[in-house]
Amino acid sequence: MRARWKASRSPVSSGEDDAQAELRDAVAMLGAPPIVEPDLLGYCSRIVETCDAAGAALVAVRQANSFPAGLEAGIAAALALDVAGAALTAGVNYLSAVRQQVAALTRGTRAAVGGIMVSTGCPGVRTAWHDAHPVEPAPHVEIDAPALLPARFWRARDPEPDRAALLTALRSGPVPGARLAYGNASLRIVFRKNSSGATA
Repeated sequence: MRARWKASRSPVSSGEDDAQAELRDAVAMLGAPPIVEPDLLGYCSRIVETCDAAGAALVAVRQANSFPAGLEAGIAAALALDVAGAALTAGVNYLSAVRQQVAALTRGTRAAVGGIMVSTGCPGVRTAWHDAHPVEPAPHVEIDAPALLPARFWRARDPEPDRAALLTALRSGPVPGARLAYGNASLRIVFRKNSSGATA
């Protein structure tokens, strides 16, 4: 790897050793990527286990030999799917958190390397397969006191229907341009206690 320095600008630090120390310290402050394997395997195992159980429960609904048995199997299937959904949600949330950590680490690493290159006057680095160049940040707006902004810098939001008020009005009578709509029926399942006091 070879760094190409601008002839018109000398490094701000005393030399490449100091610049490397600055880069090392900047990257060290970012931390390390998360170790995901143990947790990820646990989430994946739970997802597979609960989805398999939900699949078996749905098969039991199709194979039930009476209507009461079918209804009971259907309730069991709904509960099994709830558990599978919760396992999937937990896995997705975990991966989302890991993705955010990795994305922050990526931004931080690029900022650290690019920032050191800018501060030392290094216009680019060429490796065997890549050319890398620092990108100086573009300006952006930070609003410190919104109340002091002139009116011309404010944008009016487009008006939108007040659905809560419409729902209340439609329950009392018709309203031009809107109507009540109903989705599909669902199933509410409540856990109850049996005669021994245990939750069923």
